[in-house]
Amino acid sequence: MWGPVIAGLMAALLVAVIGNLDGIVQLVEGGWKSAVRGETFPAFDFWRSSRMLPAMNDVTPSALTFWLPDKTFSGPELGHHITEFPFFTFLFADLHAHLAVIPFTLLALGLSVSLMVGLRSGGVWWLVLTGVALAVTVGSLWAINSWDYPTYVILTVLFIGAGVYLVRGDPMRRLALFLALAAGVVVLSILAFLPFHLSYHPFPTGLEVSKWQTPLHHFLGIHGLFLFLIVTFLLFLSWAHIKDMFASLVHPALSTHNSSPLRRSPAATLSGMRLSAWTVAALVLGTLVVIYMAAAGYWTAALLCFLLGLTGWVAGKVLCNKEEGASYAIFPLILIGMALLIALGVEFVRAKDDIGRMNTLFKYYLEVWILFAVASACNLWYLGSRGIFRLRGMSMYRGAWLTMLALLLASSFIYPILGTRARLSNRFDTQNETLDGVDYMTRA
Repeated sequence: MWGPVIAGLMAALLVAVIGNLDGIVQLVEGGWKSAVRGETFPAFDFWRSSRMLPAMNDVTPSALTFWLPDKTFSGPELGHHITEFPFFTFLFADLHAHLAVIPFTLLALGLSVSLMVGLRSGGVWWLVLTGVALAVTVGSLWAINSWDYPTYVILTVLFIGAGVYLVRGDPMRRLALFLALAAGVVVLSILAFLPFHLSYHPFPTGLEVSKWQTPLHHFLGIHGLFLFLIVTFLLFLSWAHIKDMFASLVHPALSTHNSSPLRRSPAATLSGMRLSAWTVAALVLGTLVVIYMAAAGYWTAALLCFLLGLTGWVAGKVLCNKEEGASYAIFPLILIGMALLIALGVEFVRAKDDIGRMNTLFKYYLEVWILFAVASACNLWYLGSRGIFRLRGMSMYRGAWLTMLALLLASSFIYPILGTRARLSNRFDTQNETLDGVDYMTRA
């Protein structure tokens, strides 16, 4: 049963059905008020989950936050935030650009991975047709919701690059293939909608420094389930390499390359001394960046920098793996890396003339949700195919992991149930149900 169909169904659930973790927080808070304080259990607030970040005053610059302006306005400016997720938007029947674009972004991801995987065996006509379909799909994003176009152009180029890298052959021919495909798709994505671009008059905008940041506990409340699966996936792929790294730092003879779950070939394995030299430099630099972000009070940025460094390191190991098919684990890693970069960018910059950073956070956190959700579905399928759900011989650690996953999944499904009920009760009379399809309009 643990096949591609299951992976697709999980992706659909994670993208479009689940909510963030505010649902379980509301239940816990309501239970506390009811059991301890003797208050009436409060009604479920379907609005609250889409406004998880309160209006915050701008950050006071310090010696470490050199990028923040000292004083560019006469008084405090409030940062308003919207933390919607797809199900909230569906439930609210909010047919705006950020909703209409979702099927097209998913189609772009599907065509991108198809092109990446098919470069090894697809013929010339298949390559042309797939490239044209991908270009038209990516080009449509600019016309539907222009915020998504840069992200998916970058993703498209990365997937093409990964696919060309995995094709065997002369390096110069592969470079020429990459340049032709990448340039062709990008140029055609614009030419396919040239009439739109010629008559399109965008609102003048740009980027400026953001004076607000996302508190770490709020970020975990929005993306907690995804981060749990992503961290598990990264550690699963890299744990043997991490042990090998520390062993080689102590003594090269303690290197345990052959125990890697990626089962790298000896030709792809670095010697202990080279591994230590490269790793020490990267480890020191990454540690300094994380410490600096934490010292500056940017705890979410510190976490994102750590995960981004780990993702990049694992991606390099995956691409060096010679085992048949193993290198295609690069697909979710690219999605994870892009989502982390977007979330990190929102911590430092915003769209100019935004209301605080309301639209910047709103639009880009939806992109992060989609990328995290698809990557998490891939991660969950990958872990399942490696036997992580097998009950026989279950260890205490795997049991604890499965329990945590079950709790996070159950918490994520609270909003679709209680939020839907609260939303209907807020707008419609749900007490009088009839077979008359227009009867509700007299009381809605």
